[in-house]
Amino acid sequence: MNSARKINIQPNAQGNILFLILIALGTLASLTFGVVQSQKGGNFSNQNADTSIQVNEILAYGVQIEQAVRQLLTQNGCEIVQLSFDHPDSSVFNQTNFYLNPNAPTDLSCHVFNQGASGFSAGGVNWLFPPQIAIDAGAVEYIFRANRGVANIGTDTGNEGLDLLMTVAVSREACLLVNKKTGIDNPAGEPPSGAMSAGNTLGSTTTFPILNATNSEGFVAGGFIGLDAGSPTQVAGFPIGCTFDTDGNRYVMYYTLLAR
Repeated sequence: MNSARKINIQPNAQGNILFLILIALGTLASLTFGVVQSQKGGNFSNQNADTSIQVNEILAYGVQIEQAVRQLLTQNGCEIVQLSFDHPDSSVFNQTNFYLNPNAPTDLSCHVFNQGASGFSAGGVNWLFPPQIAIDAGAVEYIFRANRGVANIGTDTGNEGLDLLMTVAVSREACLLVNKKTGIDNPAGEPPSGAMSAGNTLGSTTTFPILNATNSEGFVAGGFIGLDAGSPTQVAGFPIGCTFDTDGNRYVMYYTLLAR
């Protein structure tokens, strides 16, 4: 472990919170307009409103976790390789090669999530399951990935350029809405698609940390979304977005918790 390594938090990541505040204000205005139109006898879809509310729930959770990660790294003195996303409610709790991190201090000072009966973490985030738009799309839980980078939000080569991502499967309607909110083009009215997408699979080669002899920070190269062959180029430069994963045959939303 290289304790002298400087933690590099890219400016793009620091702008997520302000960006999402603007999104939330726009969504509130849109919902208010829809309710008024409905009261006047116009067409207003409760389903669309519910999708928007649940998308905002995912975005708000991303903000909360992003802030916790930044606090652990910049204020608590944790190294990236010490971060832990393990939690008793996870389907892979305390399992080697998943979220179990042997480098995480046992006093929970580098844990993102509170551990229920085991105590409060320094990150202070309560574990939540995804909303219904994600459950219906096949999501079991939020996934914290260490084998993907998003092009043009940091370094785009090697393990050092991989970003810490939160991903979750969502409905097509939610995917379109995420991209509309963030400004990503939905070509021909459909979310960008490709095999090299954010992905939504729990696995020993995807979840953080991925630890091996050649990598000390918990990341192993798996590709860059928006850059590599087979990847949807429309998402390059966007720390938050949604794609159709042609390998997994599902829509997957990603949120960049730490751009590197």
